[in-house]
Amino acid sequence: MDLARDKKIGNFEPDIRLVDILGRSVNVRLEDVPDYLLHRKTLLFYALSIVVLLAADPSKISVHYAFPVTAGYWVAGFVVYLALYTPALLVVALLQTSFPRLLVPLPLLSILVLIPALSLTTALADSFTGTDLRIFAPKRFLPLFLTVQVLETVFSRYVLPEVIRKTRSVKIRTLERKPRHIAVGHHRLPIDRSITFAHRNILSASNCKTAISGTAPV
Repeated sequence: MDLARDKKIGNFEPDIRLVDILGRSVNVRLEDVPDYLLHRKTLLFYALSIVVLLAADPSKISVHYAFPVTAGYWVAGFVVYLALYTPALLVVALLQTSFPRLLVPLPLLSILVLIPALSLTTALADSFTGTDLRIFAPKRFLPLFLTVQVLETVFSRYVLPEVIRKTRSVKIRTLERKPRHIAVGHHRLPIDRSITFAHRNILSASNCKTAISGTAPV
C-alpha cells in the first residue's frame, strides 16, 4: 500500500537568502517570487516608488529631457529593473544551492540589476531625444543608487513581510482544502474514509479473535 500525499508547494525549491543594507536577513522562496511581485500591496508600492522617482528625480535627468520623456524614463526604467530582478534572484538561488552558506547583500544584487536596466533605458531615451545623458556619472548614479536602496529597505522591512504572510496564508488554506488520498492498487481512497475502513477491519479482526478464544471483548 502506497501513501500518495499532496506535495507542499516549494519543498524542492531552494530558499533565497539576502541581507539588506542594515544587515537584516530577507529570506524568500523562488517559487513564491511571482506571487510577491504581483501582490496588491506590492503593486501599490510600485506606484508610490515611481511617484518618488518622478518627484525626487535623483539623477536630475529632467535637465536633459522634457517632462514626458522624463516620466517615460522613470516608468520604463522601473519596469526593466523589475524584469531583470527575477532572473537575478534565480541566479542567486542556483548559487546558494551549490553554496548553502552564501548570503547575498541586497545592495550588491541591486547594483547588478540597476546597471543593465539604466543602460537600456538611457540608450532608448538618448536615441529618442538625440542627447547623451551619461547616467553613470557619479553625480547622477550615486543619488539614484541611494534612492533605490531606501525604497528597497522600506519594501523589505514593511511591505514584504506582510506580503509573505498573506501569500503563505492563502497557500496553506488551498492545501488544506485539497483532499489527501491513499493509493491501494489502482484505487484512490480519501484518507478519512481509509482510516474509517481500516478501523472497522481492526475491530472485526479483534471481534473474530475474541470469538475464537471464547472471551468477551474488552
